[in-house]
Amino acid sequence: MPPQLHTDHTSAQPAAPRPARRRRFALLAGLALALAVVVVAAVVLPTVNPPVPQAPPPPPPVASPQPPPPDPNAPCGGEAPLRDDGTEWRCTWSDEFTGTALSEVWELIPYGLGSSCLFDDPDYVQVSNGMLHLLARELPADHWCTEEYGLQYGGGGIQSSNGFAQQYGRFEIRAKLPPGTGFWPAIWLLPDDDSFDGEIDIMEAYGGRNNNGDATLHSPSAGPGPQNSCAIAPDMSADFHTYRMDWSPERIQVYFDDQLCADFTGPVGDAPSIRAAFDKPYHVLLNLAVQPWWPPDAATPFPATMLVDYVRAWR
Repeated sequence: MPPQLHTDHTSAQPAAPRPARRRRFALLAGLALALAVVVVAAVVLPTVNPPVPQAPPPPPPVASPQPPPPDPNAPCGGEAPLRDDGTEWRCTWSDEFTGTALSEVWELIPYGLGSSCLFDDPDYVQVSNGMLHLLARELPADHWCTEEYGLQYGGGGIQSSNGFAQQYGRFEIRAKLPPGTGFWPAIWLLPDDDSFDGEIDIMEAYGGRNNNGDATLHSPSAGPGPQNSCAIAPDMSADFHTYRMDWSPERIQVYFDDQLCADFTGPVGDAPSIRAAFDKPYHVLLNLAVQPWWPPDAATPFPATMLVDYVRAWR
């Protein structure tokens, strides 16, 4: 008979507790809880870094003083152009044509030009809207100019001989010429001593070829003198253009819209009489006449107007 297993549980005693194993379990549980807290803190709480010193912001830029804009009513428009050596030209006189009356510096050109008598009354010379208006008109058959001289047209013409003349320097005029065949607008200078031994044409144009202007020197002792014809624009009457002369004892240069048109050296030769003709003060003339070489046709608009924005001189 095999041995019998003892199955009497009534006499069995419960096993004694094991304190060391429980302490190890509690320690592991505590470590796990601490690790969980650290992980949650790393995810949830923002990272706080110590403040990093920042450089102070740069000071705001100091604005450099700006010159005031040119005053259009100031002499020469408040502008001071520069010479080739970088120094400024000094304004000596200008007419900006403000107001409604012509300055007393101006007076009538006292003779006719081409096919027209010249006038300075309000039918032919006006100042308005900051501009000088020089007009050209057809004359009636019974007008004294037509009856006495056989001229069929009248035009506006003035000269600065009542108060301004200058020897050497810079002269600049901004003007808009009229469209149409037959007109003869001109910007020119004559000796202020009425000697008529020289003439400087900064610009004269002939209606019928409105894209060209002529710059010419005249001296009776030298004949017609040198002349340059310059294209300014496809139509000189379409907009304003600037006409300028730089005049020195040895040279006269004419510019259209700051582009050199004519360079007269000497100014026209070495003969003393010729040089003397251009070594004296000259005054300025402005006119809108009618010329006979390309006479008006049926499409020529009358009355016509030449507008002058300003006349300025420096030295």
